[in-house]
Amino acid sequence: MHAYIKIALLISAMLALPNYARADTLTKLLEVKHGEIFKLSIAGLDFGRSGLFVIAVSDVEGNLRVHVWANDETIPRSTKTAGAIKEVATAALSEKRFVTAVRDSNDQLRVIAWQASENGREVKRLGTSVGPKISKLAAATGAAGTVFITARRSDGRLFVSYFEVVGASVNPKGSETYDGEVGAVAASSGTTNIAAMRDGEGNLRLIHFWNPLFRGGIGAGHEISDVRIGNNGDGFSGEWFTFSIDKGPTGVRTGAGCTHRRLIGHGLGKLIGWKLENTSLQTNLVRTREKQLTDFGGIAKKADLMFLDATSPLRLVTAHLGFDNFCRLLPQDQGKPRLQLTVWDTSARNDEFVKTADAHLGGDYTEIGITEIAALGNQPRFAVALRGVRGELKVTVWGVTP
Repeated sequence: MHAYIKIALLISAMLALPNYARADTLTKLLEVKHGEIFKLSIAGLDFGRSGLFVIAVSDVEGNLRVHVWANDETIPRSTKTAGAIKEVATAALSEKRFVTAVRDSNDQLRVIAWQASENGREVKRLGTSVGPKISKLAAATGAAGTVFITARRSDGRLFVSYFEVVGASVNPKGSETYDGEVGAVAASSGTTNIAAMRDGEGNLRLIHFWNPLFRGGIGAGHEISDVRIGNNGDGFSGEWFTFSIDKGPTGVRTGAGCTHRRLIGHGLGKLIGWKLENTSLQTNLVRTREKQLTDFGGIAKKADLMFLDATSPLRLVTAHLGFDNFCRLLPQDQGKPRLQLTVWDTSARNDEFVKTADAHLGGDYTEIGITEIAALGNQPRFAVALRGVRGELKVTVWGVTP
């Protein structure tokens, strides 16, 4: 058979295959270090539709420090400092407002509202609301000026609450405490919200809520050590996605003849898609797709995920702290840690995760957060905040070119 006939047949066969996503290009646009920190959280102002984003951290003195950052600048446009904290989570509101939910020095939940100026060069503290004693927390944007808080109380029970920001006031809208111990917690944004957690048996559990505080269906998964959750759509008719990390430990083999390493505090990541059965608020969450991450691409100790709403079709971005896969001569050079970024087209197939791009950033990091920021032309962008093992805050901005 002539070569051109073989090529024609190959092209015809490829055209007959399912419509997989085209490749994207993932480009680092900015990288900068800024001071030493302990904990961090990041959110895009105006729900990621602005070129500004906020990074809330606990600084070297243990105080809350809020930075408002522009996507193309190497230092924050404005900074405010508050009291001592142990944990922090951030959620965006409209008109350059945002909320930091913190575990303060007395282990109490404090929900603090902030207002940034239009250009981000000023930030003003608004009201505060105080809640119960907690040990873990997560925050997400709710419907119409509300924030959804998921937390682990000091006695181990699950605490969920809505807070409404009106003017300069932060007002509790309703809260519930549920029996049974929980571990890691996460929260999704939208008109309805999901609390994701590690339950008392160590398994993934999801509970659906909506304001002021109605409880809907649940979802359940495998044994995990940590979880993050994000969603497309409005948080009701769309799809939710979890990035969970199993309890590990896992092993790293850096290549034939290289040392096998046992990694404590690391596990393998897993992506799961979820929807409400029959799209009813009262029904349980059912799985739509799953992807077990394996080998070096799956090793994770911390992770985050978000949607790029500016793209069509919508793209899911995952970020996790993993390892490279190069076999190095010296043992100390084997299995180097790094940040791993992956872009997924969730529309190419409704039952799979289709990878369109990935990128890596070398370095050993202990904390991670990711958020969407405004697109530049046809290039959607996102920002990643990292804490290095020596305590440094690293901020990177990335662009996705379809």
